[in-house]
Amino acid sequence: MRHLFRDFRLSFLIVAAMISPGMAQTGQGAKAEPPAPSGWDRLVDQYFDDYYFPFHPTAGTSAGFHRYDMQLEDYSRAGVEAEV
Repeated sequence: MRHLFRDFRLSFLIVAAMISPGMAQTGQGAKAEPPAPSGWDRLVDQYFDDYYFPFHPTAGTSAGFHRYDMQLEDYSRAGVEAEV
């Protein structure tokens, strides 16, 4: 039983030694600043934020944007004309 415990400790130390250099390179969990969005990314974000999701809030909720949770599509004449 003692050998089993010693082997487990040795395995744990080996795994910890292998993981530690990777943690040191990433700053031990420090958040990296995301890169600035490109022109295409800004265009796509603008399309979905300003044009698509406001008229299709169910799709926005399905995409994970919970600011649309309490909204439904407006199928009234005025809502459809506003989208067109």
